[in-house]
Amino acid sequence: MSNITEFADIPEYSVTGNLTLQGARDLVMDIYTENYKKVYAKAPPLYDSDPLTLTLKSMAMLYYMAMQVAERRALAAMLKSAEGAQLDNIGLPFGVKRNPATYATVTIRFTLSAAQKSVAMIPQGTRIRTGAGIYFATTEYAQIDIGETSVDVLAKAEEVGAESNDIPPGVIDTLVDAIPFVAGAVNIDTSSGGADVESDDSLTRRIWLSPTTYSCAGPRDAYEFWAMSFRSDIENAIAISPRSQPCTAYIYFMLTGGKMPSEKDISEMETFMMNEARRPMTDLVICKAPEEVEYSIDFTYYIGASSKKNADIVQQNVAQAVQEYQDWQRSIGRDINPMELIYRLRAAGVKRVEMREPAFKVVESGADKEKALVQIPKLSGQPTVVYGGVEDD
Repeated sequence: MSNITEFADIPEYSVTGNLTLQGARDLVMDIYTENYKKVYAKAPPLYDSDPLTLTLKSMAMLYYMAMQVAERRALAAMLKSAEGAQLDNIGLPFGVKRNPATYATVTIRFTLSAAQKSVAMIPQGTRIRTGAGIYFATTEYAQIDIGETSVDVLAKAEEVGAESNDIPPGVIDTLVDAIPFVAGAVNIDTSSGGADVESDDSLTRRIWLSPTTYSCAGPRDAYEFWAMSFRSDIENAIAISPRSQPCTAYIYFMLTGGKMPSEKDISEMETFMMNEARRPMTDLVICKAPEEVEYSIDFTYYIGASSKKNADIVQQNVAQAVQEYQDWQRSIGRDINPMELIYRLRAAGVKRVEMREPAFKVVESGADKEKALVQIPKLSGQPTVVYGGVEDD
């Protein structure tokens, strides 16, 4: 079941009317009783251990199982409720396929012990690893020319997925495959670009947006569709075109988990989006990370006397509510809203909240057509959460 915002107002659908097993039993029993009365003018003597009762219950179970198959098939045919392979098949008529997992990449600098009188070769596939055992291998042949002492080579993680991302410079430093005269190898930038297989929610949104790509006019939804298609770890993308800059499209995007894209991610996205199969020939596409707007969390909360026996549980719920609020708030263009935090704290069992931070603040979502500005909230520091104790209800 997809939870994308576009489907927020679409009601749930059940071809069986949410029939339960007990409901199926009751229905079979009612039908049998009705027919029995028509013949014998009285209710049938149905006892729990009666073979006839057991037979009717068995029939009801078979009927329920058949209805569940019908339910699953109906849900599998609808975009909102399709999952997994069912969703993959819904995307095929639109030419939309699930983005596969990708490998993280990083730049490795190979350094000689001293300049040599002949070219030093770095074979394609040369492996380097971290101390924790994350392996990378060079993607192409490279060489250190005569008189030079180093060369930079692109390397790819050996394991697919996001686990090899965010390794800072200097950590991938163990040369696995020895090369003559090479004294060392180390990464000079942060690894990035690894992504897990595209989620159902992301694929659902792209299928939903895909009809807009049939136009050659470059509508907003089409640009957002292509941006989401770049890699499976693109969590959100917004396209805007300021009135003051005609034929210019800005793409602001975020990675999974509210992570900011790196300069490398932005450059690769821009190359992807500038392909003439994805944009009108006259458009200039500029990809950017949203501007971060900082906010703080600082409050004191109290619980009612009727909840004091469960004070420890309420405290745990409060900690979870604060974390969930941070995740909720980390969304492109979402205003910083303390009311959402108060709502979650109340649901966690809090009686009263003295909210010092955050204060309400408007966050730019790209709706202003006069400027190319998109923002995203960012928590500054650690939340300050003070337990004020128990009060009368």
